[in-house]
Amino acid sequence: MNLAYLHISELTATLARFKPDACGIYLLLILDYLKTEKPPVDDRAELEFLAHVETPKQRVSLDFVLKRCFTLSDNGTGPKVWRSELCDQMILDYRKNCIQARWAILCRHWEKVNKGAPKPTFESFAEDPSRYYDETTKRLRVVTGRKPLVLESYSHDTTSVAPSEYAPVTSNQEPVTSNREITPVVPKGTDTIGLPDLEKLADAIYALYPRKEAKKAAIRAIVKVLKSGEITELELQASVRAYSAAVAKWPHESRYTREGTDTVPHPATWFNRGSYTDDPMNWIREPKPVSAQKKEEGGAQLFEAFGEEMISPEGWQEAWAQLFTAPCPDAWLDVPAVNRAALNRELKKRKGGR
Repeated sequence: MNLAYLHISELTATLARFKPDACGIYLLLILDYLKTEKPPVDDRAELEFLAHVETPKQRVSLDFVLKRCFTLSDNGTGPKVWRSELCDQMILDYRKNCIQARWAILCRHWEKVNKGAPKPTFESFAEDPSRYYDETTKRLRVVTGRKPLVLESYSHDTTSVAPSEYAPVTSNQEPVTSNREITPVVPKGTDTIGLPDLEKLADAIYALYPRKEAKKAAIRAIVKVLKSGEITELELQASVRAYSAAVAKWPHESRYTREGTDTVPHPATWFNRGSYTDDPMNWIREPKPVSAQKKEEGGAQLFEAFGEEMISPEGWQEAWAQLFTAPCPDAWLDVPAVNRAALNRELKKRKGGR
């Protein structure tokens, strides 16, 4: 016990006409009784140690307190102990309150932690609370029976694991691969024994994203998504993997803008705006038609003037001789793009003059 309520009237009635030594001995004995939730053993040396008894007068007071306030009991399986009805009742009330508090935590978090599993009744929970509640971490246990999976991550020094190679991991067995394991993400107030750190899990998901920038902001965004509970870590991992596979198939002209910057959003932006819930079909980009590529490479005006088939315009060789001192190329396709634009303007002037 770490908290006990002592009724003043009951305590004063018990200590009525007790001498100071007897009062101190009684308080020391019941404090140890409540702290350990066990009655003191009938061991003279141990009792004197617990009650700080040193003098013959204090030993007489110890005997008086044991005779007046405690009962020597023998459970038949161990040494005799000194029991107190007051302490036994306080311990019983404390345990009942603890069970009710743990039951309240189970009711509040059961659907998030063990979704799909039937919630136990209060009677079954009270029989064995440790089955559903961990006393060490003060968190609710995961009892859905879901098998933990090996987390798939792509890097230069590890080999990715195919989805069919997911392997179950038990508490006494290491994963069959070098990759870390993952288990269901649970909300605050639940058991996290054996679960990976959310930041480590987010770091593995970040490694799957095609663009590696602003890692700290990305980790914070991924952890926020995992804590929200709107998507499981396996679903998020599959979504990021599908997006990375789609980006890998993008044509070069779709991957970058005219200024040469990457059109793939920053990872923090992608996770914060919930792009992981988008339709994967929206991530597919087809290459531009050949006509569009020629239009960008040769110039829009030249393409529109002479069509898709770069046909040499009439009179371009005479215009070359007037505009440039360099030798005239043999074919129109050999003319540099800059010279083509100048020749195109000159030929348009001639047509307009006519």
